[in-house]
Amino acid sequence: MTATALLAFSTWGGWAGAAELTPATPSTRDVREDPGQPEVTPSPPTGDTASRSSDAAAGAAVDGGPASDEQLALLRQEMSALHQEVILLRTQLKQTEQLPAQTPSEQSQVMLTPLQRGHYYVGGTLSLGYRARDNYETLAGSVDDGRRFTTKFEGVAGYVLKTNALALGMTLAYRRTLSKGTISDDGSTPNDLNSVEYDVRVGPAVRGFLPVDKANRFFVYAQAAAVFGYGERVERTFTDTSSSVLSSNGFSMGLAVQPGLMVAASKNFAFEIGVNVLGLEYQDYKATTDHTSEGREQNVQVSVDLNLLSLQFAFVGYF
Repeated sequence: MTATALLAFSTWGGWAGAAELTPATPSTRDVREDPGQPEVTPSPPTGDTASRSSDAAAGAAVDGGPASDEQLALLRQEMSALHQEVILLRTQLKQTEQLPAQTPSEQSQVMLTPLQRGHYYVGGTLSLGYRARDNYETLAGSVDDGRRFTTKFEGVAGYVLKTNALALGMTLAYRRTLSKGTISDDGSTPNDLNSVEYDVRVGPAVRGFLPVDKANRFFVYAQAAAVFGYGERVERTFTDTSSSVLSSNGFSMGLAVQPGLMVAASKNFAFEIGVNVLGLEYQDYKATTDHTSEGREQNVQVSVDLNLLSLQFAFVGYF
């Protein structure tokens, strides 16, 4: 055996020994080029493994030759930044899992809060009344076949100044009453009486609210309003031989306090139940009989009343 053969043999043996100690690992390029190999998804590198992987990738990225020190340093910085982002995302995920879930009450508190600061509201109520009297004694005499029809509308509009606490608005009220019947005094000739009266009132109002549950569905409120109004009344009396007309008109002003309960049906709709308990009113009316004689009437009225039979129901929209 020649020296050349011995050198080749020893060189081959050295290669074989290295192959036994370190199993061969195909490169990424070999895996992609071999369709018979299954696709392998590498796990995210960490620590020294990431550094060695970046060095190896850099060495194979530049035309199959070794990468420069600057390229290796840049790849290491990118891998470090990605590693920090992964740690941050894991931390945020753990914090999210530790947050308590919202209860139905808390969800309702978010969804059902009509009294939000900056919201406007408009509402009103319409009432119709009818009253009949037969053989009813009054100071003017006995009333027979008396009928009274009343139509009343009350509206409110305003702006929420403080969430679930305070609102400022305006009130509007219109009332019209039609009466007819027969009045007789001590057996005298019966008189047919027909009358029509109406009045309009408007004024500013302040509302204070107090929620009574955490879901903000039920509120107790108190409204204080200054009222300015104007009204007219025309009363016609007929007999078999004569007739007379009594007309009056004038203005009024006063203060009114109304507590109540508000029930929120949704974020934009609510029901209200209120009752007038305190009022102060000044009236100044002029009366004319048969368009000739004139009279004047001035009244100051203070009323403190809690009549549960005169509850006022209203529908209010918030937007």
